[in-house]
Amino acid sequence: MGIGALERVAQRCREQRATRDIKDPKTKDVIVRKNRKFTRAAIKRFQELNLKTLPLEEEDIVGCVVAHDIVDKSTGEVLAEVNETLTKEKLDALAEAGAVKNFKVFFIDNLNV
Repeated sequence: MGIGALERVAQRCREQRATRDIKDPKTKDVIVRKNRKFTRAAIKRFQELNLKTLPLEEEDIVGCVVAHDIVDKSTGEVLAEVNETLTKEKLDALAEAGAVKNFKVFFIDNLNV
């Protein structure tokens, strides 16, 4: 079960590599294989399926860098600071706080260094 969804815009996906197999939600056919680039054909398929988000697993964002302060709006507490690397413990703390519905991270393709 996923922990969230990653909003994917066509221009963000193009030429990036998939961290795992990306499947059609209905047929379960693989659209993009793990470690393969999101091709124009794959992006076209996403658009045909009207896919605007991809499900995320914890392993997809552990190690990502927070793009902005993550703030609990009800208390004003900063739960994670900009440029902080997300750890499993930090994700658990964010989930436990329950006050944050979404946040942005920097996407860095570690396969192309």
